[in-house]
Amino acid sequence: MNCYKILSACSFAARTIDRTNFSTRPIAGLLGRLNHVAIATPDLEKSAAFYKNLGAKVSEKVAQPSHGVYTVFVELPNTKLELLHPYGDKSPIQAFLDKNKMGGMHHICVEVSNIDKAVAYVKTAGIRTLTKNTKIGAHGKPSSFIGIWKQATEKRQVILERKRKIKWRETKLHLRQRFLNKFINDVYSSYMNDCEVLLLTCIVLTIMNSSYSCNYHA
Repeated sequence: MNCYKILSACSFAARTIDRTNFSTRPIAGLLGRLNHVAIATPDLEKSAAFYKNLGAKVSEKVAQPSHGVYTVFVELPNTKLELLHPYGDKSPIQAFLDKNKMGGMHHICVEVSNIDKAVAYVKTAGIRTLTKNTKIGAHGKPSSFIGIWKQATEKRQVILERKRKIKWRETKLHLRQRFLNKFINDVYSSYMNDCEVLLLTCIVLTIMNSSYSCNYHA
């Protein structure tokens, strides 16, 4: 799979969406910068070495028993990558890797000015939270997982079924662009009033993290 073509297709689709002024939404003042992008990997040492060889600052492996993961942070000039690997028999990352053998993007973390207000707002907007209570994340700060990502993937599956499960690798580029365009617009119209910019971010990342792997060669 050519990752450049996927990026081009996503860009093409995103440009067709009429943007809304989100500054009037209650959550607009809460959203901050992107803290990190988390990537689940079946081989933590190999993944860490890959980024280290590229010259990135890579932390040591740290066990996070309360979250069921080992973590390694890769520092970039404007954000971080969090590499995740299963810790223990009941690790949620193991369940993720069982479905995605080569690993892949697991979640994104967006900073908010007040986590309690942010969680309360998304609940009133009808967005499911994936954790009952706020927890201390691997970065040492309170965090809470919300179900925007899950809603986006569920919506994507509905569209896939409607399209009779088009095989991505067997579809020409212009049809991929049409599919992505339809997907983003469908989810945008269904959820954007509730989920706003954060949902659109997750949608794009969900598309990028489809079950069709991108192969990088160092």
